[in-house]
Amino acid sequence: MVGARGLSITWGDTPEYWQWIPLPESRFPEVAKLNYVRWLHVMAKVEPRILSPQTTYAAYLVFKLEVAEEEDEDWWGNGFNERPVKLCVHFEGREDGDEVSVFLDPSTDVP
Repeated sequence: MVGARGLSITWGDTPEYWQWIPLPESRFPEVAKLNYVRWLHVMAKVEPRILSPQTTYAAYLVFKLEVAEEEDEDWWGNGFNERPVKLCVHFEGREDGDEVSVFLDPSTDVP
């Protein structure tokens, strides 16, 4: 498992867009809290030497969305509930890979 500090997050070092905060339910000392961005681009690199041959692996994005305050109901989830998010897994140096579009709104049943 790769924690947020082990990821490459676009604008991740810009306090206007991201905060690094402790989250008691996380197994990592800090998580990245999104303040505001127009796009989300996150990359992780896993060294192939730590992977076992003939083994199937999976990639998961673990996240927590804040619930909007009553006066700001339209804000919920920074808009991730309104548009699909593309998630890709590929090997470095290769353009092909598995890509899927998902909605990051757990309150919506969208196929």
